[in-house]
Amino acid sequence: FDTLLVYPGTYYENINYNSKDIIITSLYEQTQNPDYIRDTIIDSNQSGSCIIISQNSYSNTAIMGFTIRNGSGRICSDDGDTSGGGIDLHQAYLTIKDCIIMKNKATIGGGICSRFSLIFLENTTIKNNFAYYSGGGFYIKESIISFDQEKLCNIYFNYACNGSEIYENTEWIPTEVYVDTFTVLEPDRFF
Repeated sequence: FDTLLVYPGTYYENINYNSKDIIITSLYEQTQNPDYIRDTIIDSNQSGSCIIISQNSYSNTAIMGFTIRNGSGRICSDDGDTSGGGIDLHQAYLTIKDCIIMKNKATIGGGICSRFSLIFLENTTIKNNFAYYSGGGFYIKESIISFDQEKLCNIYFNYACNGSEIYENTEWIPTEVYVDTFTVLEPDRFF
C-alpha cells in the first residue's frame, strides 16, 4: 500500500480514493503535535464531499491527522439529495484516526455517510455538521462502525431532523458507540 504524507496548509479540493489502498496522513502521525491536525485542512469549499471512497476492498485505507471541513456532499439521487458532506463511503473500508470533521452539510450524513462499509474511528472529533434529513454527525446504513475504546472520539453539536449526532438505518446489530464527549448523556431519537 502507499502512504501520502501531507504538509500543513489548506487544500481546497475533493479527494477520491478511486478504489485504491492509500493511507493519507499529516505530520501529526510522526510528531504527535496536535497543531498539525488543526493546520492540515481538506476544505471542499462547498463543492461536494471532501473525501469519497467507493468500492475499495482494502483494510489499509486510512485518513489520519486532518481537519475535514466545508463539504457539501455527493449527489446520491435524481432529485439532488446529497450524502456525506465530510466523508462519503459506499462499500468501502476506512480507518479515520486523529481527525476533526466539522462544518460539513448534506441531505444525509453531514459529517460522515457510511453505506455498506466498515469503519474504524480513533481519537476523532465530529462536530458542527448539518444534515437536512438524517445523521447530522454520522449516517449509518448497513455498515459496521468500530470505535476505539481507549483513544475516544467526540461527537457533538451536530444537527439533523432525525439523529442529530448519529442516525442508524440498519437491520444489522446495533452500533456500540464509545465517546468522550457527546451532546447529551442519554441520547434519544433526536440525538
